[in-house]
Amino acid sequence: MNCRLLPLRCLAAIALALTCVNDAGVMSAFQGPATNTTQPGPRIFDTMEYRIRVVTVADRLALPYSLAFLPDGTALVTQLDGKIRVIKNGVLSATAIGPIPGVYVNAVPGPPAEGMMDIAVHPRFAANHFVYLTYSKPTEGGHTVALARGTFNGSDLVDVKEIFVTNAVSTQNGNPHTRIAFDREGLLYMAVSHHNQDGYAQDLNSHGGKVLRLRDDGTPAPGNPFIGQADRRPEVFTYGHRAFHGIAVHPDTGETWINEHGDEVNILKAGGNYGWPFVGLMGLGGGNPTPPAPRGAMLTEPYIAWVPALNISGMMFYTGDRFPKWKGNLLVGGLASGQVHRVAFRTTPKSGEALFTQVREALFTGIGQRVRDVRQGPDGLIYFVAYGDTSGTVMRIEPAS
Repeated sequence: MNCRLLPLRCLAAIALALTCVNDAGVMSAFQGPATNTTQPGPRIFDTMEYRIRVVTVADRLALPYSLAFLPDGTALVTQLDGKIRVIKNGVLSATAIGPIPGVYVNAVPGPPAEGMMDIAVHPRFAANHFVYLTYSKPTEGGHTVALARGTFNGSDLVDVKEIFVTNAVSTQNGNPHTRIAFDREGLLYMAVSHHNQDGYAQDLNSHGGKVLRLRDDGTPAPGNPFIGQADRRPEVFTYGHRAFHGIAVHPDTGETWINEHGDEVNILKAGGNYGWPFVGLMGLGGGNPTPPAPRGAMLTEPYIAWVPALNISGMMFYTGDRFPKWKGNLLVGGLASGQVHRVAFRTTPKSGEALFTQVREALFTGIGQRVRDVRQGPDGLIYFVAYGDTSGTVMRIEPAS
């Protein structure tokens, strides 16, 4: 849906965020079971449809950022310090992989920080054993973001090579966040934040504030909307973005969804302009005012927005069998709110059709750490990474009975 009328956009977003109706009536975006952070051991919560248990899988990690599962259930967890931790059969390996060469790590511990960020497994991992990483990289004049590919041999990541380096250079720490995901065709979407440089987002010759679409070797994907156009990068798929925190491919439509600082969720359409810095929910009535959009600019509205914000982070669509009533639901993490948030939809989606929010629910709040990423495991359970000032954990959501 396109719009140029900012007040209408804001009113719709606020109305959608503040009320969500189900059979029981109206529920706030934040309403959900509270957490007793002093409770030892597994913690039990009652959600709208299930009683769940949150258990710790691994702790004492160095600021974990993301995780990815291999076909055999092994989990690879990235840490901001440039290392990767391996969890196999529920046990955290004592030996870390890395640090990966060339990763820029912010010398000041604790978030916001820079370093190793997202991780993704190649769709044909069983044949090629490829694992993809994004991280901050020092460069002339500051630092930028790189994409690397390595081969996992069962205990180590070998033959790690940079296959793409963005041209968006930052001279200050913070907000370099990146996310990556493969779509059904095996193309890699790489979301590159604006690096606190608002001018990057609308500059089609910059990778900052963009979602890039690449082949698995890091070259531009065929069919990208700006290939062959002067002063426009061939890797760019969408633009006008701010700071990315989550990415997921819809299991039914195959469309790529992203979320970004604001808080908003967007469905990506080739060549779409998603509005930053001209529109942004956290720039309205809080923070710096947004500048007016150029006359005639066609800006794409967010599909979902939260007011007040969750401080949104990683996200996933649930497709497992352990929580059958949640199939097709969107799960997102909350940083400052310390939660995992569920969004259900009223209709079965078809490409191009609207998905109307049916219910939003915090599965828990105030878990005691910032939830950075949410992923589904091969066992159909829900895993998330969270961290405090200096260390973090991997946790699992499972049925309590």
